[in-house]
Amino acid sequence: MGSRIFALVAIFFALSDYAAADNGIECILDLKEVLPRLAGSTPEINEKKRLVIERTQLPNGIKVTFSQGGCVHYGYSLLFDNVPALTMETPFAKRIQIVKALLAELPLRTEGDSFSGEIDKFSEALEKESNENWIACGDATCSLSVTQNGQLELGYDFPL
Repeated sequence: MGSRIFALVAIFFALSDYAAADNGIECILDLKEVLPRLAGSTPEINEKKRLVIERTQLPNGIKVTFSQGGCVHYGYSLLFDNVPALTMETPFAKRIQIVKALLAELPLRTEGDSFSGEIDKFSEALEKESNENWIACGDATCSLSVTQNGQLELGYDFPL
């Protein structure tokens, strides 16, 4: 249920940004300022959807798709596919352990770059939040969901 809600909200933000750009609303986010983060990937730029998409594969065979962009929101999604022993029933605390380990393996372009800040905010908010998929990350919203067995998605959305 939570991953369905995440998908619906993500679609809403994507469509609202898409509609904003389509209806002549001036986008706050300039795609030229959205820098690729994964080492060894060739970024795909989708001007119409206002996304920069990168793909890579970890040494253990897990596929990673990183999408970032927006118009009046900045957001990103890190999708890990083929994650062993991950099911829809995997407890949220275990998901955090898994994603921390996966993030540590990500080949990043810039030394010192990491996604650990969002994960730390997830960890801090665990006891405060009843909804395990969506967590307030300062002024942003973060999500961590299993979209299907073997597939884990970390999302971040910040209104500009």
